Amino acid sequence: MTVQKEEFLVWFEDLLEVHAPLTGKKALSLAEMKRAGLPVPSGFALTIKAWDFFVNETGLLGRIRECLAHYRNVEFTDLAAFEEAGNRLFELFESTPLPSILRNQILKSYDRLSEISGVESVPVAVRSSGTVSRPGLFSSFLNVSGRDMLLKKLVACWASAYSPRALAMRAQRGLPLEREAIGVVVCQFIPARSAGVLFTAHPVTRNPNQCVIEASWGLGESVVQSSVTPDRFTVNRTTLEIEERVVHPKLSQVVSRDKGIRIESISKSAQNLPSLEDQEIIALVKQAEKVERLFGNIPQDIEWAVSMNEPFPESIFFLQARPIAGFHREKGEIEKPPGIEDPEHIAELMIKRLFG
Repeated sequence: MTVQKEEFLVWFEDLLEVHAPLTGKKALSLAEMKRAGLPVPSGFALTIKAWDFFVNETGLLGRIRECLAHYRNVEFTDLAAFEEAGNRLFELFESTPLPSILRNQILKSYDRLSEISGVESVPVAVRSSGTVSRPGLFSSFLNVSGRDMLLKKLVACWASAYSPRALAMRAQRGLPLEREAIGVVVCQFIPARSAGVLFTAHPVTRNPNQCVIEASWGLGESVVQSSVTPDRFTVNRTTLEIEERVVHPKLSQVVSRDKGIRIESISKSAQNLPSLEDQEIIALVKQAEKVERLFGNIPQDIEWAVSMNEPFPESIFFLQARPIAGFHREKGEIEKPPGIEDPEHIAELMIKRLFG
């Protein structure tokens, strides 16, 4: 199989709209923000051609088909069967070595990223970037450090396209079970002191002059997965006045430890403290406005983090941006279903981020 090495991997600085069908939208939005000078971690994207090369060159795709042939007539409601199939397929991925041409290019790029970051074996985030949006369906891994661990998590990310949930989803929608190629983003990991989600327009009142920030201690996983009740800050975009400040008790946080992450309790003294300082709130809003302008003045839903290792304002990073769910392009506004309370609607938006 003749493949140009440069088709496997694209650095953010070189990633253009034309690459999106190969890298996925997450990679493209990060690349566009990076080129615009916004605070985005350095990194690169593995294209679906890398996935194609891996499964074809090694014969893995044939073994995937053989495995799934046993489940061809399974009802999509038979979760036990998909659990069994997903486990067998994960073992196939895990036991298949990467072709040397692909392995070498990934490791060479990882070494370069370590050099750029000034950190030996730099910790990275390995995140799925599907060409079709399937929020929350595929796996991502944080605080991955070292060449061997990077390759292991990369393959696990690809294998997550065959998780029981992913297989059941494809069966339910009548899609082929055998193939779901996904791109992968590899970027510098940000050890967050605080993190969360920012909406550049109020998702409930539809007021385009208000930003809403949801924030909690630690990594953003606890906010985007709704495992804590986050603090909420509403900011007037014109005056930069913080018009609403709701600080909830935060009992736990997701933190980076030992080449991975884990959930820890938050000390009593910090549970009721706001997870963002005022100057950080204002800086996030100012930068978020630039993101919205970059993406055609469409209200954005932005994942952000405040690094515990950098001084303010270099501590602020953006990790993903996409249009707010429910934004109606023709009307130029966010649609809110009638008859639901404001917190309930924001919770719905958070769920759509995961499963929409």
